[in-house]
Amino acid sequence: MRKISISSSKGLLLNYIIRIVINSIISIFAMCAIFSFVALKLDLNEEYFKYLSLISVLISSVIISYFSVKPFKNNGAVLGIISIAPLLIYSLINYFICSNDLIFLVIKIVLSLAISALFGYYSIKKSKKIRIK
Repeated sequence: MRKISISSSKGLLLNYIIRIVINSIISIFAMCAIFSFVALKLDLNEEYFKYLSLISVLISSVIISYFSVKPFKNNGAVLGIISIAPLLIYSLINYFICSNDLIFLVIKIVLSLAISALFGYYSIKKSKKIRIK
């Protein structure tokens, strides 16, 4: 069992925040690029863009929550939900700029929170125990 003192937990928190930011930037840009390419190649109508954005946000929430929470042992669901905060901010900004449907935004947020909690819980290490003193 590995023990962490309070002074070393600041580094752990900083490392967690850096992982969240890096995973968010990479996954949002990657999903936007992939789905923009798909929409361009398939010559999709604009009404399908909101469904592509839903799929993009859900895949991004899986990537962000899984890889950000992976080093921790407990509270995976809570840390998974916390880790997608930049993605939710991005979705809100996108909602105000593109003026999409409010019901669709709520569905997108609820699904991304549920999926991030699930994959955050799934990604925690069961063998590594971290205790804060």
